[in-house]
Amino acid sequence: MTKRESKSEKNVGHLGDDLSDRIVFSHDELKKRCKVFLSKLILNHSPKEISNYLFELMYYINDLKGDKRLDVALKNFDEQWHQNNDVDKSK
Repeated sequence: MTKRESKSEKNVGHLGDDLSDRIVFSHDELKKRCKVFLSKLILNHSPKEISNYLFELMYYINDLKGDKRLDVALKNFDEQWHQNNDVDKSK
């Protein structure tokens, strides 16, 4: 039985569906749920629009947390992401 055929796999749906906001997803399930939305966003908008969108998203998220200034939070996230994904920052 392949992973796709597995009956125990949770249907994570997609953004904009009618699943409850209270359902708890794992990291990978949440990533899968957001992947289609983010892919469409990237394909349907210019790099400038994506940059503006991501800034506004980060600003919104930072307002909810509020523990760090946005540029500091971005710097910390970027350093951690590059370290965890073993990505060369010079590229």
